[in-house]
Amino acid sequence: MTPANVDDCEGLKLVLNEFNTDAPFVKKLFLDGGHSGEPFAIWTKTSVGIEVEVVRRPDEGLMVVDGTAKLATNTPMEEQFRLAVEIAKQGGKGFKVVRKRWVVERMFARLLTFRRLKADYEESIPIAEGFIYAAGSSISLNRLCA
Repeated sequence: MTPANVDDCEGLKLVLNEFNTDAPFVKKLFLDGGHSGEPFAIWTKTSVGIEVEVVRRPDEGLMVVDGTAKLATNTPMEEQFRLAVEIAKQGGKGFKVVRKRWVVERMFARLLTFRRLKADYEESIPIAEGFIYAAGSSISLNRLCA
């Protein structure tokens, strides 16, 4: 937990310094647009040895003005062009699935099916962490046995 005036990247640096000793097998992080920037990617690679990939919404940087999609970047990707046409047709509205991020959202949804994880019932962090491990193990076992 950090104060509100701590930048996303700075807060993540604090977490990664601790995390790297507990989980040295992690080689790549998928992050949202709040963690973009070359200095942060270089810091993570050199300091903790973890590669960073920023996963953005496909329509990020697109604006729809009078039914015409305009790109904010000078070097648009092919996917952005395709999406620009789609967004212009929809009037700029609609839910977009972001690759890799749906995996995390699915895991949170599965974890929250466990009653003990819906609210903070535990008085100590190790006990709460244990329930998260138990719920994750249950999810994995259900997938293996299905």
